[in-house]
Amino acid sequence: MSELEVEEISTSTASLERLPGKSTSSSPAVAADGSTHETFSYSKLPEETLNLSIRKLDGSSFVIEVLKSATVADLKLGVQNVFCHMPDEGPDKISWGRVWGHFCLSYGDVKLITDADLIEKYGIKDDDQLHFTRHISTKVQKVKQTVPQEHSYTYGSLHQ
Repeated sequence: MSELEVEEISTSTASLERLPGKSTSSSPAVAADGSTHETFSYSKLPEETLNLSIRKLDGSSFVIEVLKSATVADLKLGVQNVFCHMPDEGPDKISWGRVWGHFCLSYGDVKLITDADLIEKYGIKDDDQLHFTRHISTKVQKVKQTVPQEHSYTYGSLHQ
């Protein structure tokens, strides 16, 4: 797999939503005297973002930008987006299911394993560093149970 160093990823996080009867674009307003002026109506202001440094297992790191209200799942998607230029097939393909099945992101000594958790729950702030940690997901752990060969089992009634 080829080695990649990413300095910074900048994504647009601002989104505006329309409310019924409201416009997110400018429109002229007409005053009682007939004059007009531009007005703006926003239903939602852009959310604050956090720049987080992600340290890989090899010691290198990269920076991602996520919303302050992001979940662990959003954080993982942000990490995946850093590597979106990687091929979908072949030897350099990244299997994210396998990555997240064997590793997780950690903040200090705390593993971020519950996708629905808000990252603010862990006290993560702007310019903090997260790192990859070995972790076997319960979704990936499959315990193979076999019957020992030296035992024999009898079905039916017991003989006295």
